[in-house]
Amino acid sequence: MRVKKLFAEMIAFLMVLATSSQLAFASNVLTGTQKAYVEGDDWGAAVTGTVIHFNKRIDWRSVAKKDFSVVENSQDVTDKSRKVIAAYTSDSYGRKVRYNSYYVTVRLYSSPRDGSAFHWNATAFRNEWVKNYSLKVQLTSGNTLTSNGRRYSLLNVTPSIDMMTDRIIPQLDYWDLDLTYKASDGTQYRYAQYVPKRDNKKNALVIWLHGGGEGGTDTTIPLLANKVTAYSSKKFQSYFKGAYILVPQTPTFWMESVNGGSTTGQTAAKFEKSLFEFIKKYVKNHKDIDPNRVIIGGCSNGGYMTMNLIMKHPKYFAAAYPICEGYADKYITNKQLKKIVNMPIWFTYAKTDTTLDPKIYSEPTIKRLKKLGAGNIHVSAYKDVHDTTGRFYGIEGNPTVLSDTKTSVPYEYSGHWSWIYYDNNKNHEGWLNCWKWMSRQRAHH
Repeated sequence: MRVKKLFAEMIAFLMVLATSSQLAFASNVLTGTQKAYVEGDDWGAAVTGTVIHFNKRIDWRSVAKKDFSVVENSQDVTDKSRKVIAAYTSDSYGRKVRYNSYYVTVRLYSSPRDGSAFHWNATAFRNEWVKNYSLKVQLTSGNTLTSNGRRYSLLNVTPSIDMMTDRIIPQLDYWDLDLTYKASDGTQYRYAQYVPKRDNKKNALVIWLHGGGEGGTDTTIPLLANKVTAYSSKKFQSYFKGAYILVPQTPTFWMESVNGGSTTGQTAAKFEKSLFEFIKKYVKNHKDIDPNRVIIGGCSNGGYMTMNLIMKHPKYFAAAYPICEGYADKYITNKQLKKIVNMPIWFTYAKTDTTLDPKIYSEPTIKRLKKLGAGNIHVSAYKDVHDTTGRFYGIEGNPTVLSDTKTSVPYEYSGHWSWIYYDNNKNHEGWLNCWKWMSRQRAHH
């Protein structure tokens, strides 16, 4: 009996000790949830930070970037360490504050190979928000966060992040998303729009037609896969003194043929009629859009549809800006070109484009237009597509491979991605700037 009593007392003691340890552990842990901070960049959407909502108010002076380690996982990435470049107390939207807060924002280095928020679905041939995404956020050894004067050395932040809901995207703040238009043939379009402030004057409309990988029913994809949010920037808008931006999203892809499959001009495009109907209806429904200042452009598939529409409706559009366009020159007749010989057009492409070779698409068409006497044709033809920001460098001798250190050569993107130059306002022909040029164009109906 005495042995049983001693054993029972020992078990009770160990249970008390374990409970005490658990309480001590729990009292030393900060818990929280997080949202991904997402930005559109030259290569697409990137997770550039996380905004953590803690269960306790964090002393702002106790937060530093050296305190944190972050490991990323997703359907495309396994246990990837992310470089922390800043950390600070913030509001719930990730804006830095210099006071105690329940929110801490940890900013992360991103690059063409670090932090992608998109997954390329090779079967559907389109970009999608990445699935199974998580960020494991921990305090580094020996570092603590302080709340109400008490130090905490452990974090229990829920790692999983639903990229469809648990995200913050400040670049989209002024955009209207996932609006719908049903065409008379039954085609259902999603679209995004930027509406300038009311200024008691008529404004230009700039239309962006996305590339082949941005179709579907989620308008955040075409806005972030290419840096279309640049068109709502103060710089772009200042040239126009306010401009509407319309971003239609095709259910599939702009180069889809009426016969199924794809077309580069040999057959009619499935969406050409319904898209033009939509554009006309949009202009009609917005009385402060100047119908003489409707400008259309886009990249790749969108460049194809740009060429398609201006050749069919040359008097409707004030100007066009096709980028790495996909309308094969061999399918364009002289009669079609004569319709646009007086239209202001700014072509953009890179000579290293192997997706839509400019020798087959842009270059011969430009040459023929000039031969016909086109007087307002401008061309930005680049040797290649490389980083213009000074942030990314390529390996010397092979600049398409991202270097971890600064080298003498900028990182080189796919030659198809010449929209990067347009999106960053790099298109110039001598003294002439493309964005400024666009803002000055007017149709004469």
